[in-house]
Amino acid sequence: MLSLHKHRLVFVVTGLIIVLDQISKYLVVSNNLFYTLNSGIAFSIPLANIAAFVIGVVIVMVLFFYGDKLVDGQSKIHAAALGFVMGGSIGNLLDRLRLDAVIDFIKLPYWPAFNVADGAIVVGIFLFLFCYTPQA
Repeated sequence: MLSLHKHRLVFVVTGLIIVLDQISKYLVVSNNLFYTLNSGIAFSIPLANIAAFVIGVVIVMVLFFYGDKLVDGQSKIHAAALGFVMGGSIGNLLDRLRLDAVIDFIKLPYWPAFNVADGAIVVGIFLFLFCYTPQA
């Protein structure tokens, strides 16, 4: 189980990701920079409806909260991974609830447009995998 200190780290990272995501999207839109409204899920994969997305976000968050039973719960990396995934999920959920779509603005060659929240989710998953050690 994560200690109180690790829970604080989760909430701080979550909050920072949400703030960075929402500020970056605001700046992109308000300065008329390139962006797209993505009605799909990560990396423009089509989404049937908002209910499926919300259910998916809830499942991911529950899995990551209880994931500390599967990984070293004392790891700061694990706590950061939880924060990255939760912050990214909540950042995109805020867009989805407000706009029925997500603002994507980072465009790389040969890759669908994405945003800070998407990047945070990917980083969180990689951190989670990095600290995963199968229990005997």
